[in-house]
Amino acid sequence: MPKPPQPRDAIPSFATAKREFEIHYVKTVLQFTRGNVTQAARIAKKHRSDFHCLLRKLEIRAEDFRRPRDGEREQEQDRPRTPSGFDDATPFSLRPNGED
Repeated sequence: MPKPPQPRDAIPSFATAKREFEIHYVKTVLQFTRGNVTQAARIAKKHRSDFHCLLRKLEIRAEDFRRPRDGEREQEQDRPRTPSGFDDATPFSLRPNGED
């Protein structure tokens, strides 16, 4: 039969608690800024390059927090489109009567 947890077992180490706090804090700031690292660094009162180092250390990607604002559409980023809105690989003519 396992022995009941002792109070000291329920308290994480300082390093674990610090890491959990940093992860929660950074994710909260990135959610607020919609993944804008420059704004997030300003809020955290850290230099932008130091904030990037913190993101790498915590294995957090700012891109995961970027989303369109209300009323904005997500931009397609799969491949460039021509001004007409169709990609260059369209296998048929879209002009009337086959005019090219």
